[in-house]
Amino acid sequence: MMFRRVLDRSTLAISEDAESMRKKNLKRRIEILADQQKLTPDLKGLAHLLRLEGNDAAHDDEEFDETRAKQMGEFAELFLIYAFTLPERVRRAHDKTSVE
Repeated sequence: MMFRRVLDRSTLAISEDAESMRKKNLKRRIEILADQQKLTPDLKGLAHLLRLEGNDAAHDDEEFDETRAKQMGEFAELFLIYAFTLPERVRRAHDKTSVE
């Protein structure tokens, strides 16, 4: 569930209008961000996977084992890298080449 929460907060941070997005469910936010090209098709798929796994962890009686939890942690980390770290690194690299 924690990884789903990370995704939830991330979709608000990526959005240009967090207040409006806050009123939408996570599934719809993912779709909107993908339509706005703020999420690539791969990130969209990863986001939906995290969303669904988070839902399963919260509502299913099935035990969420350590292997599955580690996998979701890796997926969440990849999502954060692609959504935040890489765009910032590209921006910085662009700024450096623009100055020179």
